[in-house]
Amino acid sequence: MAWWKDVNLKFFDREYKDANADMRQDLDKAEVIAIFFGAYQNRPSRILVHFLQKFHKNVRQMFGSRLQVIFVPMDEAEKDTQDFVKTLHGDWMVVPWSSQSTRRNVRNQYNVINFPWITVVKNSPEGLLVTQEGKEDVQELGTDAFQKWITLAKTTRKTTTM
Repeated sequence: MAWWKDVNLKFFDREYKDANADMRQDLDKAEVIAIFFGAYQNRPSRILVHFLQKFHKNVRQMFGSRLQVIFVPMDEAEKDTQDFVKTLHGDWMVVPWSSQSTRRNVRNQYNVINFPWITVVKNSPEGLLVTQEGKEDVQELGTDAFQKWITLAKTTRKTTTM
């Protein structure tokens, strides 16, 4: 099962709140999920979040709920994560800072070695990888990145090993 189906994702609106049923439905409707790894004290993360906010807003206006963003904080202190989502965050779900093991497991699953980083996955039971180059796509292609991701997601298949 895709990790985001089994995690207590939160929404931040002055305080952490459980993702409600409508948010979960939107997540279930998404064809692709952009997983954003960033930190408040990291200037490139603060710059990228502005691109991602605009990108997400435009894609949502053009294509509805076909894209969702999940923020995985890389901050060393919970206060930094709270400051990040209060001041810079988009309308996204968050893996709570306190969910240390989930944050670590997701980072390891997608081999995230630095940040900011955007990994794009297919919203499938396996959460298949679409691209590790989401950051570059958002910055260079704008909303065309979404079309690229949808095309890649359609051709992404589970591989088996012998």
